[in-house]
Amino acid sequence: MKPSPPLASLLNFFTSMTLSLYILGAMTLLFIISTLIPNNTFTASPLFYGLSSLLFINLTLCCSRHSLLLIKRLVHKGKAAINKSFIRSVAIQLIHLGIILVFIAALTKLFFAQNIDITLPEGSTYTLPDHQHHIKLNRFRIVLDKNKDLKNYESDLSIFNVQGREESRKKLSVNHLVKAGDYLLYQSFYGKSFTLTLTTPQNTRRELIAQESQTISLSATAQLLVYQYFPDFSGGTGFDSTSLSSEDNNPVLWLILKGEQPQSIMLPLGKTVVIENMTLQFSRSQNYSGIKVVKDPSLIWMWAAVVLLSVGFLSILYLSKEAS
Repeated sequence: MKPSPPLASLLNFFTSMTLSLYILGAMTLLFIISTLIPNNTFTASPLFYGLSSLLFINLTLCCSRHSLLLIKRLVHKGKAAINKSFIRSVAIQLIHLGIILVFIAALTKLFFAQNIDITLPEGSTYTLPDHQHHIKLNRFRIVLDKNKDLKNYESDLSIFNVQGREESRKKLSVNHLVKAGDYLLYQSFYGKSFTLTLTTPQNTRRELIAQESQTISLSATAQLLVYQYFPDFSGGTGFDSTSLSSEDNNPVLWLILKGEQPQSIMLPLGKTVVIENMTLQFSRSQNYSGIKVVKDPSLIWMWAAVVLLSVGFLSILYLSKEAS
């Protein structure tokens, strides 16, 4: 049973490129308007997702309909159907299919991609979200040039499988990523963590681990800000202090005791200071590596889209050049 003429016209409209052009025009207009509105959230609004969904559905229906027509034409006429017009139609369908795959890649990235920032101290391990591998930072190294300026920073990583067997040992740096299972590891940032040993009047000890700009609690009334670390302390009592180099020749930690009577403390490595009858020692500093753990299943869809779009556009350009 054939659909009624009005219904057939509506169906043709929803499976035509005309609707896609209207949607793209509306989205372009809304993008232009949104740039004039401070703090606009158009790309996160239901209207944007609605128009994007409608465009995806329209392109899918349009591509499916015209692909079936091309297949029927090829089956009916055989090799005689293959001419410049047929090849051009196929190229256009490849472009449409490539755009559809871009949408699929975006949806896959939105719902299934993982992007995690981790801080990994030397000697520590991290289990990847799939629980099939874990990584261990054996050593973190800062590479300096001949002028003692930062050149690069590298993480020496061991990758273990679920049985705890070391599968590989690799060097991760800014320009060299590492693959661990289905995940890619990127060197993102680095820094130092500091261990402070607190001894109470009752001779109980606890270790406090902190980083720069982090506040730690010594007691109910004492809050301590780890303000700055000087690897090669030049001397001074605070803001007039500098580090002579980036090497750990004379490590000093600048601490600020918060409260009604703030106190600035310059604490060298291995030394102690008394705060509210408690003894605080700067026990050790430790390098840590900031690593970005990424899993992006959308890449395969995106590469497929790039191939289809490239073949489609190059085919149309070739046919246009040949026609001229």
